[in-house]
Amino acid sequence: MDKAILAFAEEGFNALPYWDNPDIYEYVSLVPTSAITGEGLPDLITYLSLMCQQKIPKQLYEREEFECTVLEVKVIEGLGTTIDVVLLNGLIKVQDTIVL
Repeated sequence: MDKAILAFAEEGFNALPYWDNPDIYEYVSLVPTSAITGEGLPDLITYLSLMCQQKIPKQLYEREEFECTVLEVKVIEGLGTTIDVVLLNGLIKVQDTIVL
């Protein structure tokens, strides 16, 4: 992380890890992720959602048409088959039935 922050500084950008960033207008937020293990992807998606809600809330809207993209299907012991999705349009609530 320190090497990445230094590389940004050499290019004239202030950068900090997203959890330490006091001002998103002054500092570039770094969200560490791993292409090998997939760690950090939930953090990245959560951070992007948060930034959209804070920066462009009037441009976000819900449409009647349901649309989502499946990221991963896996079996979790004790829970069963689970699906990670990115919800683009619509609303999913607890106890909803989903058919694929």
